[in-house]
Amino acid sequence: MAQTAAARQKAYRDRRREINRFRADVGFGPVPPVRTAPNFKRWRQLSETITAAAQAIADELTSYYDERSEGWRDSSRGYHLAAQLELVESIRDQADELAWEYPD
Repeated sequence: MAQTAAARQKAYRDRRREINRFRADVGFGPVPPVRTAPNFKRWRQLSETITAAAQAIADELTSYYDERSEGWRDSSRGYHLAAQLELVESIRDQADELAWEYPD
């Protein structure tokens, strides 16, 4: 099914609106427009957004994990959730370590 250029543009605008609504719901601003020149300030802000989102996910996973029984924690689901939590914490820590300073 071939789409017209107008239909593709409308679909793109609809996706952007949905993304911006989601970001507003979780406390982040709209997605900034893509720039062609390096923008260390924007990249630093995006890294902080990643860090904050990963921290929110880690907090929710930790809370969910802590509320489960010991038997559940020892199950495959518990091990899987613990592995996911470690991955999210790693992402958070790596994003937090990014230093977006303009090189000399």
